[in-house]
Amino acid sequence: MTIKILHGTDHFFIKNKTLQLIKNAAIDPFNQSQYDLEETDLDAALNDALTVPFMAETKSVVIKNAHFFADPKAKDQMGESTHFKFLTTAVDIPTLVIFQVPHAKLLKNKALEAIYAHAEVLTASEKKPTDLKAWVDRQLSKAQLTLSPDGYQRLIDRITHDAETAYHEMQKLLLYASGARHVDDDTLDRLITVHLDDNVFEIMNQLFAGQKKEAFERIQGMLSAKEDPLRILSAFINKFREIVLTQSLLASGMNQDGIQQYLNVKRGRAYYMVKNARTYPRPYVEKVLKQLETFDLKIKTGLMDKTLALELFIMGL
Repeated sequence: MTIKILHGTDHFFIKNKTLQLIKNAAIDPFNQSQYDLEETDLDAALNDALTVPFMAETKSVVIKNAHFFADPKAKDQMGESTHFKFLTTAVDIPTLVIFQVPHAKLLKNKALEAIYAHAEVLTASEKKPTDLKAWVDRQLSKAQLTLSPDGYQRLIDRITHDAETAYHEMQKLLLYASGARHVDDDTLDRLITVHLDDNVFEIMNQLFAGQKKEAFERIQGMLSAKEDPLRILSAFINKFREIVLTQSLLASGMNQDGIQQYLNVKRGRAYYMVKNARTYPRPYVEKVLKQLETFDLKIKTGLMDKTLALELFIMGL
């Protein structure tokens, strides 16, 4: 029996590493099983793992959310498992067992240490924006693909906050540009998905840089794409509330890692939350937030058109 323990906060890495391990073992779909310990008990998964594969040399059993490896409060997941001890003794069973543990650190106790001794432990630390930027640079270099300085920066700003987004958007770009040597800015803007939060973030940067015309044009583009004005305003409210909260946490002595853990967000998002909190003065942020909440109330009580409110907010900053 081969045991792999994938743990960490980069869920995208865990998912893709699992697929890679199964592919490398050449396991056919009929002999692939998956269990979620938040929905089923451990013994059901291990009973499957201890069963020989059907008309094949090997099989795989993926066990998701194995919190008992990392969370003392989740030890009941093991329950009265009668099969757990066989993980270290059933060496002749041709099963690949993959435990997915969505936690940064693993516990150490006698029962788990015995498993660690027979398993390969792989850590999936969530990628920092700087790590993802370096990855993007490698992908572009490998494909011998160039972008303009502005296009490159837009690409970095849009996709280096999340590993999964970075992977899918880069794959899309490389597929489109196959054989090409350069992608112009207009093509890049059409190719790379811009999510609402990304648009709001870029508009905020433009507004605080005094680029009202550019911010207004981006808002008009969002409205032309049928984005709901009230939804855009709500995103601004959430962003400014996020800045105020982060500023309060920083003032209390918490650092980026502490904020990430306290708010249960990804490392990339925590990075930008801290960056925004340190960029914009607290009195100004509170003033803008109050203005946004006033517009929101007027829209919801029928006193103001939502598109007009959004445009007034942009032009008033």
